[in-house]
Amino acid sequence: MHAFIMSTRSGAPSARPDWTKPLRNAGRLAAGRGVQAVCSLGYLAIAARALGPQDFGALVLIHALALTIAQFSTFGSKEMLVRFGSLALAGAPDVARLRRLIRFGIVLDLMGTVLAWGGMAVAAEWAFNQFDLVDNLHRLTLIYWFAAVAIMNLSQTSNGVLRLFDRFNLLAYQSTVEPVLRLLAALLMLLLHADLFGFLVAWFVALLVGRLTLVLAARYTLWQARLASSARPSLRQILNPEPGIWRFVLWLQWTTTIGLADTQLPLLAIGSLADTGAAGLFKVAQQITALFERANSKLLVPSLYTELARLNATGEHTQSRQVVMKITGWMGAVVAMLFLLLLLFGKPLLRLVAGQNFVGANSVMIWLAAAGVIGTLSVTLEPLLMAAGRIRTIAVAGTVPLAVYVPMLFGLIGPCGLSGVGMAAVAYASLNAGILAYAARRILRRKPEEGTA
Repeated sequence: MHAFIMSTRSGAPSARPDWTKPLRNAGRLAAGRGVQAVCSLGYLAIAARALGPQDFGALVLIHALALTIAQFSTFGSKEMLVRFGSLALAGAPDVARLRRLIRFGIVLDLMGTVLAWGGMAVAAEWAFNQFDLVDNLHRLTLIYWFAAVAIMNLSQTSNGVLRLFDRFNLLAYQSTVEPVLRLLAALLMLLLHADLFGFLVAWFVALLVGRLTLVLAARYTLWQARLASSARPSLRQILNPEPGIWRFVLWLQWTTTIGLADTQLPLLAIGSLADTGAAGLFKVAQQITALFERANSKLLVPSLYTELARLNATGEHTQSRQVVMKITGWMGAVVAMLFLLLLLFGKPLLRLVAGQNFVGANSVMIWLAAAGVIGTLSVTLEPLLMAAGRIRTIAVAGTVPLAVYVPMLFGLIGPCGLSGVGMAAVAYASLNAGILAYAARRILRRKPEEGTA
């Protein structure tokens, strides 16, 4: 067991920092995420052409609401496990401590699921009326929400296990399952001339199978480490396994909640203030710009956070600073090039992906891409702060800009249309990046002998 843990994590301080390790891990994820990005464009293009703007907008709204509820109700078990699990594995691995953290993560996942179900039971009727979903879809939508949210929440700790043990290869394989199945199902629905009901069923089946493979991959990793069937700690140890862990989790939950500001809130605001057709246009624009935004949030940030948490646990602060600075420069150059390509070929790309009816999404797509470029310049700062335990600072950086973002979002949709949503996104990204950069100065200037702030 000790040999397996040490083979998957380099726990001893290194003489020379390897700033490329997060990029290599991100590269492993990129193999799977590249498939996911292509497939997501494919199945969204098929659904857009098969359903038309109105029904396609309803489809993405229903799924977006499920994602919103899941994100709102998560307690960050995967980030918790990486942060505190890295401390448990630093030096001589403390297996009992790690075991308590894993079971605490499962408790957090269950809590999030119960919280989400309670919220849905109370707010379902309001959501149906607010987003103008047709009556014959109410029951199916509610079933979809309850089942999808449970599946997403209950697989969070499994994701954290794979990150903690550097099993990014398994994460890469697993990440291809859901999009490939969804693309195949979308093709089948197209051939069958299915309506919105058929596409909702296809979306759910792909989600279910994808998350089951995630859980199985985590169980396989724990079996290799001989942690899957070990003796259970006491209930008290499970519910409070580390000093300060609840403070970390609750601040992280708030950070995740406000993260909806630039992901799901715009789509919900458009669906509420405009119509489902506009929501469909925005979703296509958001999906295209996500091709390089997700390179940050889905590829780089998970691997970078894992590495920075390890460096923080072993006291390698100079190495952390070098990793952050070099990766920031590298990523800045890449996204600048991608932004230029999008400026030049945005409309042809929209026409190719979704058809002539969706070319009107070009303006908001450019604004969203600009916000993504700004976010990339600060993409290394949030995992740096989180690895150092500065989760409250991250929460502040995400909360304060909302005072500007939310009024802009709801105020500009009317006079500026979808472009107003993009303008609000740029304002939010700029303020968030500025606060993170200011907060990270002390950590970046920290001398080698200084401890964690």
